[in-house]
Amino acid sequence: MPIGRTFVLAGFAIVSLCAPLPAQQNSQSTATSSAAPTWESLMASGNRAYQAHQYVQARESLAAALAQAENFSANDPRLATNLNNLAEVYRQTGRFTDSEPLFKRSLEVWTRARGSEDLELSSVLNNLGELYRQMGRYSDSEQAFERALAIRRKALSPTDSRVATSLNNLAQLYRVQGRYTEAEALFKEALADRQKAGASDDVQSASEMNNLAGLYRFASRYAEAEDLFKRAAAIQEKTLGPENADLAVTLNNLAELYRNESRYTDAEPLYKRSLAIREKLFSLDDQRVSVATNNLALLYRAEGKLIDAELLLQRAISTREKMLGADHPDLATPLINLADLYKMEDKDADAEKLYARALAVREKAFGPDNPDVASALISFADFYRGQQKLTKAAEMYQRAYEIRLKSFGSENPTVAASLMALGEISHLQKKDNEAEDYFRRSLEIREKV
Repeated sequence: MPIGRTFVLAGFAIVSLCAPLPAQQNSQSTATSSAAPTWESLMASGNRAYQAHQYVQARESLAAALAQAENFSANDPRLATNLNNLAEVYRQTGRFTDSEPLFKRSLEVWTRARGSEDLELSSVLNNLGELYRQMGRYSDSEQAFERALAIRRKALSPTDSRVATSLNNLAQLYRVQGRYTEAEALFKEALADRQKAGASDDVQSASEMNNLAGLYRFASRYAEAEDLFKRAAAIQEKTLGPENADLAVTLNNLAELYRNESRYTDAEPLYKRSLAIREKLFSLDDQRVSVATNNLALLYRAEGKLIDAELLLQRAISTREKMLGADHPDLATPLINLADLYKMEDKDADAEKLYARALAVREKAFGPDNPDVASALISFADFYRGQQKLTKAAEMYQRAYEIRLKSFGSENPTVAASLMALGEISHLQKKDNEAEDYFRRSLEIREKV
């Protein structure tokens, strides 16, 4: 289970924080004394910490800034900016229930200050859309992303990078939902806009290629994905140099493709190079480094290098615990990966504890009906199935199916996969009539989609 994001376009899903606005002539002064930090200095400090992934410091600075901003006019754009930025830090640290009301307040302030089609609204809408996507509220996410895209289409040239960001955000949502045809159309539109602008070999075009290639990888269109990943990497290396963060992501993605194809010899040098670039650019405790260590561990696990894999997964977990806390949902993926490794090594007690922890982390962060919770349930159910604890496994498969049906609708590949799992477990339980019904329903969905 890879933990790295496939997509690299700046602003994809995670939109940059709004820049602090200059003080306005008629606004109430924010300085309380010559010694007290100003709103501007607190915002600048918070934004710097955010960019450095230092979320505790970012939260403290932005919360202190907001305490001052609450004294501004209710229509002051600075208040809207502050609300958005603090909400984004909360989102990054898994505090979703704290994040949503701040994003909503930010939208309200921007709308009062500048109207419902102001360009700044689109950044907040993209952030809110990503929050809803993480929470599994896909309808709300789609509405937010579509509104952001509409604002940007109206205000900007089709070749503006902010339009591409919105296209990619909406496309990624469609990909998560299994709506591959709609996702492909949007990714291709973003790439075509760059080509129309005469920028077919610039950094942003490389990002668009990477995004489309990521979709093709998910859809098992491996040859098309490989071609685009290679083209993107060549552009990034030529334009940005051999040790660039965007190149590291693309190299990781190409390695993931090769691992999917069991081309382990091709994958390993790419994983190692991606990790080396990130270790040079970022601190060893940075999340981007932990992504690379996790993914290299998956390769080692596939190759049977279990000790090397275990060490890397433990490192990834330790890094994320240190940077994000013990209950952050991003911990769940390396926890499940390590549990899968322990399952291979017949360390069943250790594996069960990690599966349970991963499930609890996601339920706490997302609630009980989130698709990521369903994924954790399936991993846990697979473990119990291997132990012949069929009743427990069936209960978890059933719950995962119900979550996916509610989240994605009845004609989705993940729903078909859940029905297949229910059919298999029913067969093992000697419930062949039920098994046959599950298999039939799964096949009907697969034939449609």
